[in-house]
Amino acid sequence: MSFQDAPAGAVRSPLLFRRLILVGTLCVLAGVLAGQLVLGPQALSVAGIAVLFAGLTYDGKSGRKLLWICAGAGLVWTAAMITYGWLLLNALESAIVTGRSLEAPGAGPLLLAAGTAAFTLMVATAVVAAVGRSRMRRGTGPSPAPAGTPSGSAA
Repeated sequence: MSFQDAPAGAVRSPLLFRRLILVGTLCVLAGVLAGQLVLGPQALSVAGIAVLFAGLTYDGKSGRKLLWICAGAGLVWTAAMITYGWLLLNALESAIVTGRSLEAPGAGPLLLAAGTAAFTLMVATAVVAAVGRSRMRRGTGPSPAPAGTPSGSAA
């Protein structure tokens, strides 16, 4: 089914969001294929997931607020996971050089908690956007407020 065959009422995502989905998917695939136990490609995969979720935040209206929330959470998640991996590799190198057992990095639990919270926020924004898209397609979404009236009051 090509774009010309699409129903008249069909709404496509803006180009920005479609490109984010494409780039994120390609980064995930490249990171997974290239990164067995190598931090660089694994970081590319994590960043790709963050970009993919940012692309999925289009909610049928504008989606810009959700995009920025998801992008910020993705940045925090990516930074936390890269920092945790870097600290873990340094601890492993130190354990190998000194001959002691491997000890978990001191900031590990904090980074893991921050990364988990940021990932949860990314998933939540994608779910909110999916609900918004489905409501817009069914036509059950809230009607826009007339100009000059607060969004919570009826005109």
